[in-house]
Amino acid sequence: MKIKNVSKFYGKNKILHNINLEIKKGEKVALLGNNGAGKSTLMNIINGTLNPTAGKIDFEDLQYNNENTGYIMQNMAVPSDAKGTEIINLFSNNSNSLSYGRQLISEFNMSKFIGKKFSELSGGQKQKLFLISTLQNRPSYFFLDEITTGLDSESRIELFKFLSQSNDMKKSTVLLVTHYMEEALQICDRFLILKGGEIVADLKKEDLWNTEFSKILFTKKIAEFNHYCVVDYTYKLPSDLAILALSKYPNYIDKFDKYYTVSLEEMLS
Repeated sequence: MKIKNVSKFYGKNKILHNINLEIKKGEKVALLGNNGAGKSTLMNIINGTLNPTAGKIDFEDLQYNNENTGYIMQNMAVPSDAKGTEIINLFSNNSNSLSYGRQLISEFNMSKFIGKKFSELSGGQKQKLFLISTLQNRPSYFFLDEITTGLDSESRIELFKFLSQSNDMKKSTVLLVTHYMEEALQICDRFLILKGGEIVADLKKEDLWNTEFSKILFTKKIAEFNHYCVVDYTYKLPSDLAILALSKYPNYIDKFDKYYTVSLEEMLS
């Protein structure tokens, strides 16, 4: 699929500007950026739910339809009194997918919640239910839009552990919109950074690792490295100073990460 000079405006408000991008079948692509960066707009143009103001998309061999696509977003709406089993049935394409859905319910520890009403489920359980409903159809394309918004950190971790373990997800083309780099790293191999409606970086996973720096958590403040302090007792040190720290302060090192992961905030700064 090739996106050529795609822009989106609402009146004079520029949401996307001159996006050029190619996505290959089977890629796992994360759209990252702050609020208002244009992530969801770009996703919706790609999946066909929104038309661009200018530009075009040549889909080539990436053809989406209701049968081969799964689209999950934040705050998806179903009747509050619908039971989990009814929601699974509602989203199922056929009897084979429904049978697989029942297998997924057991596989991902949702059996004791599936008989409850939707309104009685936690946020994480609701999103897991939608994921099962989508995964049961074994879609070739997944569109995941801010699916952990509003969830606590434990639910977010559990949900993405669930996703990263899915063999169907591993085989599919995935487009993920998220604020969280740690989520994207679990299932994606390509990272598009959006800022002000433009793609400012197109990175592979190895690009997110800076081998020139290490991250060290000390048990106390180390005055010698004050300039490199990131937060509390955590320091981002160049390789030569990391070697010095390891040799000079071994008794005060609580955690040592040889490779420092670049954060989304650093990329956008």
